[in-house]
Amino acid sequence: MNYKLKENYYLQLQLYFAKDDGRVRKQIIRGTFVWFIILSVFSIFAFRGFDNPFSYFFPLAALLSLIFSPYRIKESIFKNYQEAVKVYKNEFGKDVNLKIDDVYIYLVDIDKEVKFKIETVETIIETGKFYYIKLQTNSIFIPKDELEDVNQIKEELLILSQKLNVNYKSDLDWKW
Repeated sequence: MNYKLKENYYLQLQLYFAKDDGRVRKQIIRGTFVWFIILSVFSIFAFRGFDNPFSYFFPLAALLSLIFSPYRIKESIFKNYQEAVKVYKNEFGKDVNLKIDDVYIYLVDIDKEVKFKIETVETIIETGKFYYIKLQTNSIFIPKDELEDVNQIKEELLILSQKLNVNYKSDLDWKW
């Protein structure tokens, strides 16, 4: 399998695993709750005098924070991950060859060859746009849009998951 490494591929990998393990949900809930509490406390202080114009502003802001904070926090998390994947900027644009045999998974590009022992595979995941091979210490992405025969790759990965007795997770509706 040959494909070109792109920044978005690294980003989607990071976003998938962050959302899948619940980190994103926890950050959104915690952040929304914090904003609501802060604005509610200001509301209490603003209500001391009803002639204060802020006596209506802070309660309204607290309620609006419950609606809009999750979107703002999710956008902020997305931007943080965008910055985080810049660490791999030297990899962007490189052609890579992925080969799987009975002992190793090989990733070969123009600069290097990396091999992972096949027994380190923990899970194989299929999303709408990618296949992810989750290893004990790393993860490999395979972009579907650059594959010639997606069905053949899917069959090979299904056989691999059965052979290694690891979970094959189909998450075709996944969205950030």
